[in-house]
Amino acid sequence: MGDSSNICVSGDSAGGTLVLSNLLAPFDPLENSALQESLKPGLAVLISPWTHLISDLNRNTPSDYLDYESLRLYGHQYAGSTDVNDPIMSPGLRVGSWRDVSPKHGFHFIFGEEEVFAKAIAHLIFDIEKDDVEVTQDAKKGGIHAWPVVNLFLGSSRDERLEGLDKISDIIAMRMGNTIPVKSIKTQ
Repeated sequence: MGDSSNICVSGDSAGGTLVLSNLLAPFDPLENSALQESLKPGLAVLISPWTHLISDLNRNTPSDYLDYESLRLYGHQYAGSTDVNDPIMSPGLRVGSWRDVSPKHGFHFIFGEEEVFAKAIAHLIFDIEKDDVEVTQDAKKGGIHAWPVVNLFLGSSRDERLEGLDKISDIIAMRMGNTIPVKSIKTQ
């Protein structure tokens, strides 16, 4: 079996929810802790994750394209018969320690300050930091939901289109052990 610390898991929006939910789901304090530790990924990079399915922390903004009311509907549809306040559904509601379920090299969040989920993401980052887990963030001033993905399609220049992707690549490389920024590698 390979070393799971060489794996980086990532997701944007609801994909970020799935990453967080999967980190929470296998945790059982009664199971073999050494085995659980050996199965943890190295890093989780989350792009505008939907951390709280239904929450007053999710708020419409003048610039973001997501709508709070539509998200409430989608959140209930996603949860189905499961309580939307179940931390597996809404990972931002976890009350236990994040240290127990965190990737070996922690988390990196990338999101827009102007997005619907900005306050909820900041709330989750605060909770993770309280548990003394390595967590970094890139909150883009004026950025909207999943701005690195949006910029790939709508950026007006090559640099603008690749800005988010370059940042994410650099974070993964540095946090997973490569100290040379990816952009430097690509231009050499």
